[in-house]
Amino acid sequence: MPIDPAATAKILAAALEKHRAGDLGGARLLYDDVLAANPLDFDALHLKGALLRRQGDAAAAVASIEKAIAAVPARALDAQLNLANALFDAGRHAESIRHYDNALAATPDDAGAWTRRGDAQQLLGDNAGCVESYKRALALSPNAAATWYNLGLALRKLERPDEALAAVERAIALRPAYGDALKLAGNALTTLGRMREAGERLAAALALKPDDAEIESGLAHALHMQGRHTQARAHYDRAIALRPGFTEAYFNRAVLSLETLDMAAGLADFENAIASDPDHAMAHRAASAVLLATGDFKRGWEEYEWRWRGPQPDERNRDFGAPRWSGDFDLAGKRILLHAEQGFGDTIQFVRYVPMVAALGARIVLEVQPALKPLFAGMAHVETLLGWREAIPPVDCHCPIMSLPHAFGTTLETIPAPKSYLAAEPARVAAWRAYLGDKAGLRVGFACSGSTTHKNDANRSIPIDAFLGVASGAERFFCLQKDFRTADRAWIANRPDIAVLNDKLHHFADTAALIAALDLVLCVDTSVAHLAGALGKPVWVLVPFNADWRWLQKRSNSPWYPSMRLFRQKRSGDWREALADVAEALRTGAAP
Repeated sequence: MPIDPAATAKILAAALEKHRAGDLGGARLLYDDVLAANPLDFDALHLKGALLRRQGDAAAAVASIEKAIAAVPARALDAQLNLANALFDAGRHAESIRHYDNALAATPDDAGAWTRRGDAQQLLGDNAGCVESYKRALALSPNAAATWYNLGLALRKLERPDEALAAVERAIALRPAYGDALKLAGNALTTLGRMREAGERLAAALALKPDDAEIESGLAHALHMQGRHTQARAHYDRAIALRPGFTEAYFNRAVLSLETLDMAAGLADFENAIASDPDHAMAHRAASAVLLATGDFKRGWEEYEWRWRGPQPDERNRDFGAPRWSGDFDLAGKRILLHAEQGFGDTIQFVRYVPMVAALGARIVLEVQPALKPLFAGMAHVETLLGWREAIPPVDCHCPIMSLPHAFGTTLETIPAPKSYLAAEPARVAAWRAYLGDKAGLRVGFACSGSTTHKNDANRSIPIDAFLGVASGAERFFCLQKDFRTADRAWIANRPDIAVLNDKLHHFADTAALIAALDLVLCVDTSVAHLAGALGKPVWVLVPFNADWRWLQKRSNSPWYPSMRLFRQKRSGDWREALADVAEALRTGAAP
């Protein structure tokens, strides 16, 4: 039977009182009483929807509130916030934002609505949008620690670590025992390279959340970057114990093992990472470096091919409109594009395979870095020589130059290593010999540092004053590098006895001719080492403790270059013993 308006109002008032007091069951019975008499009563439908949301039935809550709005469209604005909240809880985040906007148009000072709007945007991946919503909320309610945390989370996802750190530190100031905020602060500090502070924040987070594998792993990484290897390993171990199959922890523990040259442990953890994530391209490529460094070329070259399956710069992974050759089909009569993909030294090292490709009956188009074109001009077996970005003629197939060892199944025993496979232009060599003048003392070309953009440059480069401290006094030194660090430039400016020739070295053909006119090349692991080795010039290379895979392990010679001698660091970061060995070799006349 219909209930008169006065009675309805009393029942709704009683229902609302129970609702607010937490007696949801009692309130629901009274809402249902009203709806039994008047199924389209706006207030009963609307308030019952809010109650259903509190009971965890978001879908039913949405249906009830939408029915209320449909029944009395003129009162739709009254229900916007509750409908937005119900839609949010139902996982309908895009729709919830529209209704939060409607509610905020009427009540723009509702901090909670701005916060929930930001939460919905963040769940939809709109990090820029949620940042603005959270900032509006915090302007109205600046002591909301959770909102500061969520703002920091969004800013971190936007790769704005300084701002993320500032926001999350506000959250921590408001709630010091906020484990998630301490964790986020530690991660932001890690991104900023502030490893000591990162470790402190993550240690505090771990005390509050002792079973959080991600915090364990993050703390391990912070300690690792500080060189505290024993402590780092303990935390990596704990992270993996908490979460077996934790790919990132396996990967980083492998890197830690390699820093102490524990190659077996490093390889095992890269394989653990691959087992937990078979498509982890970085783990496959890192495993390839270990396999190649330890002489397992068969598996190493196979894993090295994973470099094409991870994120790559556009210029390296290109579509040539032709199949890729991996040694899997006949090349007789076919035109193949061999294309450089990485650094100058890599191209110089692997161009040795050109005669082998030609021997299969292929016509070769060789594409290299522009600076290398003059060096390879006139190279035997090359039909067309191109620089990057030059138009490529029609080809039948292609092969990245560093995939040639894989295509040929190269093993440690079958490395193609002629005494030399490149030659400097005779006229250029003669010009350099004339420029250098009468021979007086051992002529030594040197390169003590490489490109600052190289990922391992800090480990491979040596300050020039330490590097040239090997001199016995019987040598003349000629600089083979184009650029200097600021400190090195200042030092060499006061050494007129050292020939700086970078204004005469326009490309690698010039450098090759100068090397041919010298007696010895002394350098760190740069393209100069590969160029001297390819020319068959005696070359001494100083390699870091955790050396690049191509220098293998514990060797003083290179199977790639017969004329090369390696001087290895005995301890990570300490060049003194290696430089002392070079100085002794110069002093005792071991140089040619």
